[in-house]
Amino acid sequence: DMVSAISSESLNMGKWNFVVFTWSRKKNEAVAYVNGIPGKIGKADPALPNFNLQYNTHTHCELGWKGDDRSNQFSGGIREIIVWARPLAEEEIQRIYNLCVKKKVKL
Repeated sequence: DMVSAISSESLNMGKWNFVVFTWSRKKNEAVAYVNGIPGKIGKADPALPNFNLQYNTHTHCELGWKGDDRSNQFSGGIREIIVWARPLAEEEIQRIYNLCVKKKVKL
């Protein structure tokens, strides 16, 4: 893998889940959040010193499965995808999650 971020939190099957993936080019790290809870920090492969997620600098980005193993696929729907121009801080992600859960706010 070039970079991966893994969460130990389980998805609530049949219910709404809030999943966030952050990438910091400056820190060269990724974090996956499930329902506001951060997972293990993932670092880009050190053999790829110029790795980043800018347009045309990688082959592709896939949501819902690991690119080299199609046997473990996500089966469900994704209602919204939002892309920010910067990695959100943990506090921002938790605040957005809490707003969505408590107030039923749509992003």
